[in-house]
Amino acid sequence: MKVTYPDFLLYELLEWSLFAEPECLLTFPRLEAFRRRIESLPPVRTYIDSNVHQMATDREQSSFWNKAG
Repeated sequence: MKVTYPDFLLYELLEWSLFAEPECLLTFPRLEAFRRRIESLPPVRTYIDSNVHQMATDREQSSFWNKAG
């Protein structure tokens, strides 16, 4: 699979969409398949499994999701 910059932009958009609404891709199987193909690429998988990625996507620690009031 040849990956382009726009592919990564779409992947990131899908990831943030899932972060906000975990079931948002249930009715879009082709988008879900695309997302899985990108995250199965070895460099992407290495990043996903890293502590850096885990900190960036920790909903409990995120200032956006953890606002009082």
